[in-house]
Amino acid sequence: KKEKAVEEKKKWISLTGLCNNNCIFCLDGDRTDRFHRDEEEIKKQIDEGIREKAARLVLSGGEPTIHPKILDFIAYGKKLGYKKIQIITNGRMIAYQSFADALQDAGLNEVTFSIHGHTKELHEALTRVPGSFREITTGIKNAQKFGFIVNTDTVITKLNYKFLPEIISFIHSIGVNEVNLMSIVPFGNAWKNRGAVIYKFE
Repeated sequence: KKEKAVEEKKKWISLTGLCNNNCIFCLDGDRTDRFHRDEEEIKKQIDEGIREKAARLVLSGGEPTIHPKILDFIAYGKKLGYKKIQIITNGRMIAYQSFADALQDAGLNEVTFSIHGHTKELHEALTRVPGSFREITTGIKNAQKFGFIVNTDTVITKLNYKFLPEIISFIHSIGVNEVNLMSIVPFGNAWKNRGAVIYKFE
């Protein structure tokens, strides 16, 4: 099953250069496209994915859930015949049950949540947004309630690497079985804040 998922052809589309977090390690921190991408341009890319025989549509950002047309893009992808539609998100918008409901109605299948700490203090030291830990944990609960496939991404940094066992245990304790650990990429905010976030591999 896992091998099949790895081989599955995906169409990745970044919907926006904007984000409602300000992560200290974000590789997109110096993006110049600080705006939502045009609806027609994104729909053309969704069409392209079908022509390329992609089975999965992956919508990312920035933060894809803040694009005002995200529900339309999901519904459009579903109508064109993508087998799975996935978003990669900081989860804050999904804390609103009505938004989670709307995502389900549009045809979303899978949500990958970016969670970087097992406590409010650690997660928010990395996202630099008060309240973002409560929102992502509520978002995960809502996603589970609405029957989405749920998994997580955690970026390894100098601030959280010592707590990886605790972070993984915490994520498992809230009912998530697939936990992805990501290497930090030294661009954008990660490079700007390299003294605080880049760790020695040894």
